Amino acid sequence: MDSLLSALLVSVEFLFLSSTWSIFLPITKKIKQFRESTPVVNMFDVLRSRTSDAKFLPWYKKLPEDEGEADQGYPDDDHALLRSLHKRFSFKLIAISGLGLTLCLSGLYLLYSQGKNKVQFTPELRTTPVEFAADPLFMAEPSPESNAAWDSLMPSGRGFVLVENPEDYGLGPGVPTDVGPDRYSISMFHQLHCLGMIRESYYAMVRQERPDIYGQELLSDEEQKETQRTHIGHCFDYIRQAIMCAGDLTLEGLLKTPSGELGSSVDGWGITHQCRSWDQAVSWTQQHKAPHNHTGIA
Repeated sequence: MDSLLSALLVSVEFLFLSSTWSIFLPITKKIKQFRESTPVVNMFDVLRSRTSDAKFLPWYKKLPEDEGEADQGYPDDDHALLRSLHKRFSFKLIAISGLGLTLCLSGLYLLYSQGKNKVQFTPELRTTPVEFAADPLFMAEPSPESNAAWDSLMPSGRGFVLVENPEDYGLGPGVPTDVGPDRYSISMFHQLHCLGMIRESYYAMVRQERPDIYGQELLSDEEQKETQRTHIGHCFDYIRQAIMCAGDLTLEGLLKTPSGELGSSVDGWGITHQCRSWDQAVSWTQQHKAPHNHTGIA
């Protein structure tokens, strides 16, 4: 499609330039003939015939009225020729210019529409104000209640969606599935998965237990440790880049103590951020979810 539109624009440009050249070539030839047939006029003679102030030109000699108003050295036939050429080619020039401009704008619109469609598989999320506040459940150590809260952040399908005709959106290959279309990970849920991995690994280390990570159940202890080392390293760097990409420039002031007094540092609570709608993102992901037989954030 892109190559077709490019060929269209090149053809339009060639048509416009060739048409313009076909118009101006006869004009330049006629102008050349006009110049060759027109006698050279002495500028001093013209100045004498057109100037009426003898104080500045002592050699001035006034011409008779009928001669003073006459054109000198420009045949009437050539004037008529130029006027005819002007009328003949002006409309053609305007029409072809308008046609060329219209076709160029149409081609640019098609290119814009094609480029725009490539980024429209994911929705434009609305922006909503959200005040950050401490949530004891998410801050708590692992427990059935806190684990359930973290697991609830991961929608069914584990944040993967099915994409039909991914090339239409400028996407490379996804993860193959048995249902036809490839599946692709939504970055936001990948980031949350990484955060859940770090949480599970941290508290497992504190408890000196083996972390409960999906896909690592059959690994030996040594294999699991090596896998965790690589995976956690990936997650730290992935979350780092995600935070830098989001670039939240919300300003945070001094924290407030439970009694309402100002503290001496910043904790980020009580500050309103402009956030893209979480509910809308989850709803859209569920509509396009890929089948997956595992739930949970880690």
